Amino acid sequence: MKKLFFIILLISAAALSQAQITYYQIEDGTVMDFFEFEKYKKTLSTGLVIHNSVSTRTAQDSVIQTVKVTVVDSNPDSNYYDPFLVHRKKIGDRFPMEDFIASDSSGIDDVDYTGKPTVVNFWFTRCGPCIIEIPYLNQLEQEFNG
Repeated sequence: MKKLFFIILLISAAALSQAQITYYQIEDGTVMDFFEFEKYKKTLSTGLVIHNSVSTRTAQDSVIQTVKVTVVDSNPDSNYYDPFLVHRKKIGDRFPMEDFIASDSSGIDDVDYTGKPTVVNFWFTRCGPCIIEIPYLNQLEQEFNG
């Protein structure tokens, strides 16, 4: 029985020694495991944090990914400015349709739109790109039986 236990223990130790752990090395040389790296990204900013793998080294028991971490921010003074970041965070949220008035001066009832994908497009008659996109919006309406 002791021999069987010893053999199982030996096999388990051999299997665990073959497991590779992924580590992340950031630009300043700091190396951290997955959980430390996730915590680090959360401390950077309220913006969108992107990391790109620059290189990967494989050792006997570990993989080290050298990564470049970028914070995309909604602050215009930031190096990585994304003017639409604030709006991207709202994707999937409910749009306040009741705040708008239809062309016939009546209010818009959102009951017709609840639970359905809806496109709300703001444009005006002297906007060149707005005019160009009208046929595409009409085609989209026909495809989805607008």
